[in-house]
Amino acid sequence: MLFTALLVGCSRSPSAEPGLQSGSNSRDLTDRKHTVQTCLVTTGSPPLPDLVDPLTWASDLEHYLNQGGLLTSLLESIEDRQVELEPEQTGAVLDLDADGSEDLALILTGRDQVSGLSSGTLFLFLCHRDRYELAYISPPAEIPGLPSIEAGRDLNADGLPDLLISTENCGAHTCFENLQVLSYLQGRFENVLQGRSDDLPNPSLELRGPDSQGRWSLAMTGTGISSAGAGPYRERTRTWNWDPTTGAYVSGPDALGAPRYRIHLLQDADTAAAAGDSATALELYQQVIEDSRFDDWIYGETGRRTLAAFATYRQMWVHLSQGDTGSARRSLEFMQASATNDTADMLELAEVAFEAYENGGMEAACTAAQAYGAAHTPTILEPLNYGYANRAYSAPDLCLSPP
Repeated sequence: MLFTALLVGCSRSPSAEPGLQSGSNSRDLTDRKHTVQTCLVTTGSPPLPDLVDPLTWASDLEHYLNQGGLLTSLLESIEDRQVELEPEQTGAVLDLDADGSEDLALILTGRDQVSGLSSGTLFLFLCHRDRYELAYISPPAEIPGLPSIEAGRDLNADGLPDLLISTENCGAHTCFENLQVLSYLQGRFENVLQGRSDDLPNPSLELRGPDSQGRWSLAMTGTGISSAGAGPYRERTRTWNWDPTTGAYVSGPDALGAPRYRIHLLQDADTAAAAGDSATALELYQQVIEDSRFDDWIYGETGRRTLAAFATYRQMWVHLSQGDTGSARRSLEFMQASATNDTADMLELAEVAFEAYENGGMEAACTAAQAYGAAHTPTILEPLNYGYANRAYSAPDLCLSPP
């Protein structure tokens, strides 16, 4: 197995405070060139460890450190044999247990022998007076991934440094990251971050804070799925805040980014309508119809006309649900005046639903709309489906069922 190492650092460019973007240098850590060893180990000059066999990495490193080996020499030798990481990614020590002695966090990475993917192991060595002891080794992952230490600082204001660790796993098109926050609690390191992060595609990570209590929050944003079949992706951000009651970082509901694509604006309007917020829904549907600023993805002008026609049908439906037949009729007349070959079936959907409403009310209109949509799936439903990363529309959704 080939290997490289990362010592309490990370791989991406720094950003301006107060936010710290994912991978930016953990600037509260000791600089890699400041390698004064405060652990009072026996002075010596042992040979550098070969670090060839992953099964002996821990013992080889511990032996080297406790024979008085210099961190500078260790880091430089690792730097020379890197596979995945840049030289500036190596080098720092910090006091993980706040006992006044500098400890060591180290990631050795290589290629998984089965999958060929990048993988790695995190080692934490604590200095106990005159000896380094291995205090933590990351368990084997089910899916090989490349770990990095994104930050090393007191995140929760408890007086001890925490390690924010991200392990990247990449498929054929898209990368995901699994986050952990390791804290030294009652003599051992524990992950105090609850919930998952590895469902946010191609993520960016940000530290926000500190707040008035000196605590930092973590925000991860999924930026997109790198596959055409996913369709246009709408960014979503998950934020973890420190909860002193549970002693953990806890996430709240995901926050959706502002819509860039017309289909996402339509979905926002549908959500508002299904929730009974008719005023917001009607306003957003009107934006779908009129606003040229939104991206229509690969469907272009045809897609825009189709979504505009469907948004007008939705406006008619909202008016009908309010008993406002006059406004509903005006929406239908607008569809009739603006119909094209692309939207002919969408117009007929509206006409069928309106006629059924006049004869039997909303229940009859819903039944008629669903039947028409099911019979004309290629022209009614398929143009509303923008890939597997988006809401899938089916016949029941023609009656504004909750998303």
